[in-house]
Amino acid sequence: MRLSYVFLFAYTGYSKLLDHVPFTRGIARIPVLGHFPEAIGWGVPLLELVLALGMVVPERRVQRVSFGISVTLMATFTLYLLLMVSLVKEKLCHCGGVIGSLGWMEHLMFNAAILALGIWSTRK
Repeated sequence: MRLSYVFLFAYTGYSKLLDHVPFTRGIARIPVLGHFPEAIGWGVPLLELVLALGMVVPERRVQRVSFGISVTLMATFTLYLLLMVSLVKEKLCHCGGVIGSLGWMEHLMFNAAILALGIWSTRK
């Protein structure tokens, strides 16, 4: 499961950096978070890439810590999606690549499944 997170975080982080301007503009439209578009626009994709790298370095402790933080970050993304689906009329999603093309419920289900597998994997 860890390698699935590596691929997912590397892919989405890279995609967000490739589309940095639209990603940052989208962040600026989000209530509360929109006050920090540049910090989030650079911080989230760079964090995703650093975590992906941390999950493949030879040091097992770094792998475990990076994976745990990745699962926590996935929980945060999933909670954001849940709140968007439940409370907001205009859905604002700025995920990278193919994942950003999913519908809201599909995206939420995808995240929930990845999150559940990640939580399960951390307990092994």
